[in-house]
Amino acid sequence: MIKIVYTWSQASEEILSTFEFTGSIEENSFTNYTNTEYSYSINYPTNWKTTNVAAGNTALSALPNSRAIDITSDNVEDGMFSIQHLQLMPTLPEGFTQSQETIGTNTFTVRTSNVHNMLSKTYYTNTPDGVLEILIRPITSDNEKIFEEMLKSLKIE
Repeated sequence: MIKIVYTWSQASEEILSTFEFTGSIEENSFTNYTNTEYSYSINYPTNWKTTNVAAGNTALSALPNSRAIDITSDNVEDGMFSIQHLQLMPTLPEGFTQSQETIGTNTFTVRTSNVHNMLSKTYYTNTPDGVLEILIRPITSDNEKIFEEMLKSLKIE
């Protein structure tokens, strides 16, 4: 009689070798949005869209130099990435925590909120003529890596 003994590590490696992984963050293709008026550019997934937030009308595709844009997927569960240019950083609202974080080449002031069990973060970074505000909501384990890749791609000129 032959007895075969597997360790959990060996068994899990054998099982995982039969899986085909798709859609990793490295395989996602990104496109670029550039705003020359407010001196920034950012990459976002090609299957997402940019919309203009001027005058409360979010139905229009984002213009190249919009003051405020949303970057969203057709799937509302993917969350929303909103960018707007401000003259000054607003005061810290009640119920938010604040920290500093470096992502890619940018240092951000990060304000975090968990209102109604919906985690959101607002990132602020300086531009040559003001402050860029980036609101991300909701943040989930499913979209966190995509949002991080988007933040890493942010270039302030």
